Amino acid sequence: MDLDTVIVSELRTLKDPVSESTGRLLHWTDSLRSSLDFPLLGSGLGGYRYGSLPYQRHYTGKWFQRADNQYVEVVAESGLAGFACFVGFGIFALVLVRRVMNSASPGRRSKTSSLRDWSASAVLYSIVAIAGAAFFDYGISLPSVAGAIAVLVVMLERQSVDLEESKSDFGSSEKRIGSISAGPYLAVWISLLVSAAILIPDTFAASRIYSSLAPVQRLVDRPDVQILSDKGDLLLANLDAAMTSRPDDDQSQRIRVLFLELLFRREMLRRISAGREMSATDLENGFRRLNTASIADHVLDPLTPEATRSNIRNEFKLILERYPWRQSGRNLLRKSAWTLTVPTNLALCDLLLGEQALAQVNVNHIRFAEPHGANSLFLIGHAFLKAGRIEICRACWDQSLSVSETFRPLMLREAGKTMGADIAMEWLLPDTYEPCAKAAIGIRGDKVLKQRLFGQADLLWENARPRLTESL
Repeated sequence: MDLDTVIVSELRTLKDPVSESTGRLLHWTDSLRSSLDFPLLGSGLGGYRYGSLPYQRHYTGKWFQRADNQYVEVVAESGLAGFACFVGFGIFALVLVRRVMNSASPGRRSKTSSLRDWSASAVLYSIVAIAGAAFFDYGISLPSVAGAIAVLVVMLERQSVDLEESKSDFGSSEKRIGSISAGPYLAVWISLLVSAAILIPDTFAASRIYSSLAPVQRLVDRPDVQILSDKGDLLLANLDAAMTSRPDDDQSQRIRVLFLELLFRREMLRRISAGREMSATDLENGFRRLNTASIADHVLDPLTPEATRSNIRNEFKLILERYPWRQSGRNLLRKSAWTLTVPTNLALCDLLLGEQALAQVNVNHIRFAEPHGANSLFLIGHAFLKAGRIEICRACWDQSLSVSETFRPLMLREAGKTMGADIAMEWLLPDTYEPCAKAAIGIRGDKVLKQRLFGQADLLWENARPRLTESL
C-alpha cells in the first residue's frame, strides 16, 4: 500500500499487544524519572524522544518517539506547571458543562437551549473518551484533536457567558462587554494571525523535506539494493536540495547520514562484485553482510593478514570521499549529542581505521544517550575486545547486562575465545539461577562452557532455592 514508514511501524505494534504493553509500562516508569531532575517545567515541549533517552534503564529495542501515554508525556515535557495547565483545562471545561446543564429549565425548549445542551454533551463525551484513551495514546497532542476540543470548549464558554448575561440586564451587559473586551480580543487575534503568517514559509519547507525524506527513510528501514542502485544518488540529491531551506533539521540530518552509509555499502558491494555474475538474492545477501560491524570485525580479527587489513582500510577511505557519512555523522553529533544509531557506526568505523581515541568519544555518546541500547553496547564492546581495549569492553558489556540478559551467552563465548574460559567465567558468570540457566541454554558451539554454566546453575539452585515462577 506504500504506507509511510512511521505508519507501518505503528501497525506492527498490534501483532503482540501484550508484550508491547509490558515494554511501554517499563518505558513509562523510566521516563517519569526525568521529572525528578526537571520538576517544574519539564525537559521541553516536543522534546520527549530526546529528553527521555538518558533515563531509560530497560532494554526494549525501540526508540520511543512519543510516550504513548499523554499524562506521562505532559509530565516529562512540561513538568508540574504543564500538567497543572493540562488538568486545569479539563476541569474548566467540566465546570462549564455543569453550569450549562444546571441551567436547563423544564418545559418548552428553544433553539438556544438545545445548542447549549448539544455543546455541553459534546464537550463532556469528548473529555471522558479522550481522558481514558490518553492512558495509552497521545491523541490530544495531534492538532486536529486539540483544535476540535478547543473549538468545542470555546463554543460552550460563549454559551455560558450568554446564559449569564440573559439573567442580568442585557443592555448594561452589552455595553460593558463592548467597551472592555473588544480591544484585547482584537490585539490577540492580530497577534495570532501574524504569528501564523510567519510560520507559513517554514511549513512549506517542512512539507518539501517530508516528500523527499519519506522514500529515503523507507530505504533506511528496509534497504533494497536494486532501488539503491537505480535511484539512490537521485534520492540523495533531492533530499539535499530540500534541506537547504532547513539545514538545522536534526532528524533529517540523521536520516541523511544513515542513507549515506547505505550508498557507501552499495558502492563497496559494486567494487567487490565487479566482473562477476550475481543474482538478485546474492546481491541482497552480500549487502546485508557488508555492514560496518562485520567489516570492523574482519579488520580487527588478529588472524586477518596485515596486507588484507591495509587494502580494506584504503578502499574504505576511498569510498568515504564520495559518500562522506563519517564526516557528516561527526558534524551532526557536534550539534546534537542525542542522535541515535549514528554514534555506533561511527565508533566501529573509527576502530576499523585504527583511531581508538575518536572511537572512545563516540562510545561516550552511546553510553549517555542510549543507556538502554543493549545491542549497540554489545557490538561496541565486542569491537573493543578485538582491538585489545578490555577496560572499555567491560564497561560497555556491564552496562548492556544491566538492562538485558539477552547478549550474555554471546559475551561469554567471545570473551572465552579471547581471554580463556576461566577469565570469561570469572567476569561474566551470573550470580542467580535464572540468568545462569538461560546463558547455558544460549551457548552455542562450546560444550565445556555450557557444562560449566549448567554446573553453576545446579549449585545456585541447591543453595539459593529460588521461588518457582512460570518462566523459572
